Amino acid sequence: MQIVAPAASVASRPAPALRGLYSLQQALDRLLGDAALQYRLIGDGTLVLSPRDTPSLRSMPPVLARDRCEGAACGEPPAASDVPVQLQTISVFGAGEVRAANALLEPRFSNQVSGFAPQSFLNLLPGVDTQTTDPYGLYEFGTSVRIRGFAADQLAITLDGVPLEETADTRDDTPPNRYIDSENLERLQVAQGSADVDTPSFHALGGSLRYRSSDPLGVWHHNSSVSVGSDQARRVFARVDSAPLWSDGPIAMLSGSRLHAVQAQNPLATMSSHRAQFKAVQAFDTGRVTFGWLYGDRDDHDVGSYNFDGSANLVYAQRLSGDPARDARYYDYWRNGRTDHLLTLGTEWQLAPDTSLQLQPYIEFKRGYGVAGVTPEAASTAYGQALAGNPDRRDVQPPDDDRPSGRRESLSGERRGLTLNLQKGFGARHQLSLGGWLQHYDFSQRRPLYRMGADGQLYDDQPAVTLFYDRHVETQVYQLYAKDSIRLIDNLLTLQIGSKSLYVDRVASGYLNNAAFNAEQQQQRSKTDRDYLQPQIGLTWTIAAGREVFANYAENFSATPRLAFVSSSFNDHLKPETSSNIDLGLRITSDRTAVTLSMYHIDYRDRVLGLQLTDPDLVGVDTYDNVGAIRTLGMEAALYWNPMPRWRIGSTLSLNQSRFDTDYQSSDQQRGVYRVDSAGRNVPATPSRMMTVDLSWRHATTFAGADFKYTGPRYGDTLNQERVGGYALVNLNAGHSIDSRFGPRLSVQANLYNLLDRPYFGTIVPGEDRAVYNIGIGRSVYLMLGLSY
Repeated sequence: MQIVAPAASVASRPAPALRGLYSLQQALDRLLGDAALQYRLIGDGTLVLSPRDTPSLRSMPPVLARDRCEGAACGEPPAASDVPVQLQTISVFGAGEVRAANALLEPRFSNQVSGFAPQSFLNLLPGVDTQTTDPYGLYEFGTSVRIRGFAADQLAITLDGVPLEETADTRDDTPPNRYIDSENLERLQVAQGSADVDTPSFHALGGSLRYRSSDPLGVWHHNSSVSVGSDQARRVFARVDSAPLWSDGPIAMLSGSRLHAVQAQNPLATMSSHRAQFKAVQAFDTGRVTFGWLYGDRDDHDVGSYNFDGSANLVYAQRLSGDPARDARYYDYWRNGRTDHLLTLGTEWQLAPDTSLQLQPYIEFKRGYGVAGVTPEAASTAYGQALAGNPDRRDVQPPDDDRPSGRRESLSGERRGLTLNLQKGFGARHQLSLGGWLQHYDFSQRRPLYRMGADGQLYDDQPAVTLFYDRHVETQVYQLYAKDSIRLIDNLLTLQIGSKSLYVDRVASGYLNNAAFNAEQQQQRSKTDRDYLQPQIGLTWTIAAGREVFANYAENFSATPRLAFVSSSFNDHLKPETSSNIDLGLRITSDRTAVTLSMYHIDYRDRVLGLQLTDPDLVGVDTYDNVGAIRTLGMEAALYWNPMPRWRIGSTLSLNQSRFDTDYQSSDQQRGVYRVDSAGRNVPATPSRMMTVDLSWRHATTFAGADFKYTGPRYGDTLNQERVGGYALVNLNAGHSIDSRFGPRLSVQANLYNLLDRPYFGTIVPGEDRAVYNIGIGRSVYLMLGLSY
């Protein structure tokens, strides 16, 4: 590492001694923090140091420069507008970005409890609302992320560049906490407004979330921790990094974790999660190859849900009573499990000084199960419906009236895909990006209903009572994109013009739903959605040192959801959802302060909605249709301030108005077709306002912090009859590390969540005139003891 600094600039600015193993970024922040110095990366292995009172030099974390061949990454000094402002390595504003953007870096993750759900790190960013039933996100059906009113299945989400299949059906999707431990999370980038054209996704109506895991350190190093906490939480984590395995050979890391806890509502109901990760990096003169393997295995019991008035919607009994209707809700009859593998092979090549190529194939395997108890009454109804068309059927048998029945779902999936990105520079003014994404995804589900023995065993060697579905969905995706970044007016103005094309083909076959099984009719449905022109145009303009404005317009597209293909009434004229996003904003930065202000308008058209919710014992959503438009207006503001070298204060304010633009028609078996008076009403589960305050202190190896978040009122239902009041949560954290005489570093950490033990509704599952609610996290305490050497 070459360090360049005028002697006069660094004289009389002593830096603290530093011992231990740190990343380059961590070491520089600790060494330079008290010395009131800042740094920027101007080339491969070269840093320039300067006092913080030099306005043109702002700290640039090397990990951000690595992902793009611009400025410093191409060996050229970065323009002032390209350098993100970094405040104590906690939050980075997207300086130079043409859209609202933020990033969270490693120190923010390490301040939280070991194994914390990665989605929850987003909660202190403007415009983001994350809900979990526990800090670890163990119950995936109770975890939700919304950004500017869009849910996770309407965002572009990637892990190490691989798209994650986030959908409205948790059985199908792959949330990030299924794979990655917080200790291995290096960076989380958020674009609140609209995903860039190069982000692989066929359902991104809103912004994007990009999770990146850390690379091997390149030296022999061990890091492990043991955590205990509320609800009998016990977690063990270990990671080993290697030096080059042979001369000029690859470096590698291997990690694993085991987590076990119980539900706050039911201490008998266990929740567990196991993860493993392996990554190897081989560097070459003109590029590098990265092999990755991610593994996740989880098991859980379903968590109870509630109605708006606090009464039980579906709450599970802790003991068997002998009453078959009540025993169908026995907690141990309601379980879920998943096992997932994700294999990646990333390649990056510098083909010429101004040309680079990134190519990444991947493959994912999914296996899962789910079991649930069904009351004798519901089972008899399902059996009767199966015989209605053919009383002589031999593939079903009647349920036992004296015992509950049990449904068991098995699922499997395989995704194979490839992402490609080619960047070519044309002088200092143009940076052209071309690329694409292709993916083939096979997903199968089967859910029979069986008779159940006294010990809870399902008689799966006998004919089923009924079959809710036995279906297979095949999805083929093709995406192409092109983007040109143009620098004008002495690099003060950056203009980005791009577009993407999407082609999504889906085929569903088999017994797609219970009605098809009852009719003894296997079906095949197919539909192709395409949009060959989804333009984006954006700009940033540096109006003065440390001040820039940005603007962005993007058109987005979302293909027909998988569940629409398997509903009992398929609408083959269903239109894909579309959105038009407009983002305007201002960024102001100085030595110790960063401020951002953004305003946005979203026109969301041809919204697809499941129109009928029925008995959870039988079938789910009955049909899907386009139900008009939603218009969203909003404003986000954020302030981050370092009043002194060791202190950081952050605050954000988010205002959002998401309303239905039109009424729509719905239907059910009792009322037939009817009109829903939705025009002008607020979109459910979307808070109208949020506010955060975040205070942190760090000195050498000691840190402490507190954060506060207020989530404003939300509506649970489309008709806005159920208004959930706002609530505020306060969390505390503190930690200290000690270098022992024998070399290893010991660390201890404590985290306290929901300090005031404020009761509140967390995740909301919206409905037309009623919703279902999960209870949020109560007061929880966690302790961690770590060892590294």
